[in-house]
Amino acid sequence: MNYANHNLRTSLQEWRNRIYRADHNQFEHQIKFLLDNLGNNRQLSGLLSEAMASHPFTDEQCEEIIEAMRGGSQMSFENEEDQAAFCYKFLKFFTDKNKRYNLHNWGVFMSRDFEAGNSSQTDPT
Repeated sequence: MNYANHNLRTSLQEWRNRIYRADHNQFEHQIKFLLDNLGNNRQLSGLLSEAMASHPFTDEQCEEIIEAMRGGSQMSFENEEDQAAFCYKFLKFFTDKNKRYNLHNWGVFMSRDFEAGNSSQTDPT
């Protein structure tokens, strides 16, 4: 693994861990921190742009998904690229629409598992 990939992996793990460790008061700041870093990192921004171009989600689809999730609907994804495109687009849509990053206070996110596959997966680190 070259240095750039290792550095990217380390950064992603740290950003994820900051969200996992965030208390109620810090959670929205950590979501903003994550989204800012994903948008400002050229490599990640490029990968996410490619993923969203391959798996586009419109604002209307995001609204429909929110309503479906309120009714208990579960998401499924074709692959990791589809999942990454959805998660990034949905987070951007939700935070842009609500002008807030406090996802933990919105009922649509409570008890949701956006990890691919089995919801009983454990953290690999």
